[in-house]
Amino acid sequence: RVVRWLGTCTDIEDMKQAQARAVARETGFHALFDTIPLSVALIDVQTMEFLQFNDAAAENLGYTREEFAKLTVNDIETFYSPDQLRNVVDERFSAGSLVVLETKHRTKSGAVRNVVVYYRIMTVDGRRVSHCVWDDVTEMKAAEAVLLQSEKLASVGRMAATVAHEINNPL
Repeated sequence: RVVRWLGTCTDIEDMKQAQARAVARETGFHALFDTIPLSVALIDVQTMEFLQFNDAAAENLGYTREEFAKLTVNDIETFYSPDQLRNVVDERFSAGSLVVLETKHRTKSGAVRNVVVYYRIMTVDGRRVSHCVWDDVTEMKAAEAVLLQSEKLASVGRMAATVAHEINNPL
């Protein structure tokens, strides 16, 4: 026989649905972050350490995830010295503004790659971090150089044809 019944009933359906939505968003974020073909990283601006990065960031430079996790930006940067890079970051820093920077990164094998870096500096938990996306444009630069060379040769050819025409005319 029940003498007293004390209890409470709380509807937690909304909380469970909110948790399910949060898990779905996080799963979607990780799927996007990990599979995007561009290199993506979250970097501590003070130490230049990679806090988070996707597989493409490591693979595009020839590293495993474990090897890349031990590196800093200064280990892969070849165009700017650490002090120059810090000055560039500080000079272009404006909370929330997107900065585009063309630079060079060194691969594990020592090859130098041309990259365009898009970064935005933000404050997360009182810590300045940079969200970076970079694209390897080495092949595009090489193709531009070949195109420029062929345009120069075409121009010389046109000039030679014009000179030959002018010489042949009076004759």
